[in-house]
Amino acid sequence: MCQHTPNTTEYQRKTHLKTQTPPNCHESGLTAIWEHATDLTAADLEVLGLQIGQALALESTIRRVLQDLDPTDLDTHVRSWLCTRTGTIEGRTVIAVNGKSMRAARTGKDPAPHLLAALDQVTGTVLAQARVADKSNEIPALRELLKPLDLDGVVVSADAMHTQTDTAEWITQQGGHYVLTPLGNQKTLRRTLKKLP
Repeated sequence: MCQHTPNTTEYQRKTHLKTQTPPNCHESGLTAIWEHATDLTAADLEVLGLQIGQALALESTIRRVLQDLDPTDLDTHVRSWLCTRTGTIEGRTVIAVNGKSMRAARTGKDPAPHLLAALDQVTGTVLAQARVADKSNEIPALRELLKPLDLDGVVVSADAMHTQTDTAEWITQQGGHYVLTPLGNQKTLRRTLKKLP
C-alpha cells in the first residue's frame, strides 16, 4: 500500500521511541520525553534493543538527537512505518482524503492554513498530510499528497471537489480505484451514473 524505505534496526529503535513519546515535544517537553522513556516497559525496552537496567539517554542527548534529524528523512521513515499500520476492508486498503482549514490559526492578513490529509479508513491512521498552497486549492494538492503512497489496489475516496477527470485518471494510472461524489453541475456524469445498474 505504501512505498517502504529500507529500515535499519537503529532507525526502528528511534521510530519506536518516537511513537512512544508524549505528543508535547516542544522545547520544554524534552524532559517529559526523557521521563516517559524511563517509564517504558520491559517489552518496549526489548524492542528498542535495550536491556532492563541499561542506562537511558539523558535529556540533553535526546535534544541533540532530535535537533540532528533531517525533517524530510524523518517524515519519509515515519510515513513508511505508518503505512505498515493500515487495515483492509474486504481485502482492500481504503484511503479517505479530506481537507480542513485550521481554526484560529490566521495571522494578520494571511489566511488560516488549509491542510489536506490522507487517512486509512480502518485504523484512522493519517498516512500523509500537507499544507495546501495559499494561492491554490485541494485539487492539485491531492496528487502531491498521494504521490509518495503506493496506490496499487487501493480505493481512494474524496469529496465532490475532487470529482475531476484528471484526478480520476491519475488515481487509476497509479493502479488505484476511486469513490468520488459527482457535483450537481456535472449533469452528463450524473445522467451516465443513473443509467448504471
